Amino acid sequence: MSALGDTLEQFVAACNHNLRLQEMNHDWDRLILVQPDDAAEEHWIRYHAGVAAVVAADGEPDLIVEGASGVLVSIFSGASTPTEPYMSGDLRVRGSQDDVMRLDIIALLIWGE
Repeated sequence: MSALGDTLEQFVAACNHNLRLQEMNHDWDRLILVQPDDAAEEHWIRYHAGVAAVVAADGEPDLIVEGASGVLVSIFSGASTPTEPYMSGDLRVRGSQDDVMRLDIIALLIWGE
């Protein structure tokens, strides 16, 4: 598995070990595509009933997160916040504003500031 794949597995595990997140996301059913723009790979995360899972592609994504592999690993591992890469255009997130904000809150609750 790639470094990004390993990082996303750890991210999902951290999501699922946080009871506050499970309660907060009990009604959030979203499919998230995480796609590096410098590698021929894609990763999918399904959030359903407060539980996150890395899954195989199974439909149209509700959110698409794109950037260089290193940027994505850094963000999903908690080594950096998404603010600077997002503002510089190195990170692109497409989806509803509510979903983008929820993903930011999830990362904040897992990794802190």
